[in-house]
Amino acid sequence: MNNPKSTPTMRAIIAGAIYAFAARLTCRDEPITLGSKHLAGPAAEACDEFLKLHGCSEGEPMVRQWQEHLDAPIVLTTQAGIDAIRSAMQADYAYAWAWHSNVAMAAFDEGLNHAAAQRAAQRFMFAAFGIDTSKEPS
Repeated sequence: MNNPKSTPTMRAIIAGAIYAFAARLTCRDEPITLGSKHLAGPAAEACDEFLKLHGCSEGEPMVRQWQEHLDAPIVLTTQAGIDAIRSAMQADYAYAWAWHSNVAMAAFDEGLNHAAAQRAAQRFMFAAFGIDTSKEPS
């Protein structure tokens, strides 16, 4: 792919900023745990701190536009998103139950009785994510 916005200098600047941010994280007194099972707030605060340190705190960050300067933009597939949700549900039944409850309530709002709405939600959760939500979390 030949992207006219992509230049060796721009790619190097983006890479340098990522490495500088990672290096800054290793200098923090307070550790940050990242991952699908953790809140994003501490990471966002670390980003804000890094940007302010380097005088880049004006306005909203252009979190999507930087990819315009790469030859091969990062593409997240739908399947990758579904897999991430499925993994989170398998790791945390209460999270799966929250999804189940939202689906059941939508079915109930559309006129199904409580038992039918619960069955519809169970069917959806199993078909979409392979998760059995036939029992409430304890």
